[in-house]
This record gives sequence, structure tokens and C-alpha cells, in this order.
Amino acid sequence: LEKAKVDADPDYAVNVNCNAQLALITDQMSRLDEGSSVVYVTSDWAHKYGQVELPPFHYEPVASSKYAGEHALLDRREELALVGSRLLIATAGLVTGTFVGDMGIKKFDDFAHQQGLIENIISAEYVGKIIAEAVVDPSLESGHTLWIGASEFTFMQACGLPE
Repeated sequence: LEKAKVDADPDYAVNVNCNAQLALITDQMSRLDEGSSVVYVTSDWAHKYGQVELPPFHYEPVASSKYAGEHALLDRREELALVGSRLLIATAGLVTGTFVGDMGIKKFDDFAHQQGLIENIISAEYVGKIIAEAVVDPSLESGHTLWIGASEFTFMQACGLPE
């Protein structure tokens, strides 16, 4: 959403949302403990990039780069498994207390209502609670997506698409 940075460097969003994540995994792979979890936090729109209408603000570079980051990390699941770790994907819509969430609520009320987002607004604390619970839940397999706030079904229905 930092349009000036994206305009100055077209790779800015990819470097932040994909390349930095891959570099971190590469750097920290030897430090991961057996039973650990890597969590990639994304948005519902980025998770379903290419399948849904994006919010009416400068979100395309964010969504496409987060989508690329998610899939690049999913491609590293075998490598994570070799060190006893797993990858979880956490996705959410509008989160209060964040720039995107607050802007989406205030400036794009029609979009938020159209997609049923107002009923599913969540706090950053709630997102953290769900992620904290997930990392200690051994039943979640590597690659599992945590839908925080709206369910996948609710989100896809709000976008006018079948699940």
C-alpha cells in the first residue's frame, strides 16, 4: 500500500512480501526445532488472488506479492518437514488497528458492506490469539490455512463466487 515505494521500485512489494520471507526461512532453517511452526500471515484477498475482486484501494501489488510469498513458502514444505517443522497459512480480512483494516472500514464502507466484511471485523489481538492456539495444535497439517474472521465459504460467497 506504500504506493510511492512501489512506484519508485516495482519490486518493492515482492521484496517485502515474498523475497524477505524466503530469505528468512533460508537463514533460520537450521534453527527450527522439531515440532515448530512457521506461520505466513496474509489477507483473504491475497490468499484468493486471481479469483476475487480486490479492495478498491492500491492493493494489487500487495495481493499479488503476498500470493507469491504464500506459494513460494508452500513449495518449501518438504524442506521444513525434514527439520520437523510445518507451515501454517493465516488469512484474515479487515483487522482493526491496522492501516488496511481502518482504511477499509472508514473510506470504503460500501465495499466493506458489499462483501459482508463489517460483520467479520476482527482485532489484531484476536488474530494473534488464533495463531498462538494454532502453533501448539499438533492436529494441523503443514499447509493448513487458518481462516480468521470470515470462513472461506463466507468470504467466497460475499465475493459472489462458489467456495
